[in-house]
Amino acid sequence: MREKKRLEAWIDGAALTGVDGRILLRQIEDEAPQIETTYGDIPGGGRMLLNQRRVGRRLSIVFALRELYDLPARARIIDAVNAWAQGEWLEVSYRPDQRMRVRCVGVTAMGSARDVHAEYRLNFDDLAAPYWEDKHTQILQLGGTYNQGSIYVPGTADAIAEAQIVPTAALNAVTLNVGNSSITLNGLNVQAGSALTIDHDDRGLIRIAANGTGKISCRTPASDDDLIAHPGQMTIGFSADAYCAVTVRIRGRWL
Repeated sequence: MREKKRLEAWIDGAALTGVDGRILLRQIEDEAPQIETTYGDIPGGGRMLLNQRRVGRRLSIVFALRELYDLPARARIIDAVNAWAQGEWLEVSYRPDQRMRVRCVGVTAMGSARDVHAEYRLNFDDLAAPYWEDKHTQILQLGGTYNQGSIYVPGTADAIAEAQIVPTAALNAVTLNVGNSSITLNGLNVQAGSALTIDHDDRGLIRIAANGTGKISCRTPASDDDLIAHPGQMTIGFSADAYCAVTVRIRGRWL
């Protein structure tokens, strides 16, 4: 007879059932992302679909307590669970090697302290996007003034590439291609040994900088807004006016 795998949830690497041995995790409810739909009027009557956007995702954890008689102990366990829920990165046992950046939006309350059969609920909303992402970063390293390589991107949704470019001589122009997306930077004035980075802030907005100085104004008008990597095998390449060591990092995402 096969051993049944135990349901578990972690926040920033700490297990819920590790908070107290009397916690019994009953259920994890992973809702489908909310969809925001925009319509436009059709002249003469009727409406047409203009856009659909994924705007949120809710995950709930339902648990009970094995402590039946000691009411102060039950209250202390609930307080400990509430503190546990304030972390940032959520993982669950049925999605190995994936994580979601969350905020706890429904801190559980004691309810009836004397109800020994009560179940408690924690609600989490995603922060960065309505996606699960890979815990592990896929990395591709390239070198030269022109080079390209291939990387496998796991997941079922488009991922965002980030890069670090370190030249061995003064760098003024570079183009980075990820699949069908491309960013070209001119007038950089990045000195040898300094790192040019393309990454994102906490709101998910692209940043381009070197030595603490923003370089996003160096992006050409024809450049894409971001470097998009589709799931599966992805070709990545670059060209530059100086020899560079290029490191590209991608985390897969799941719908």
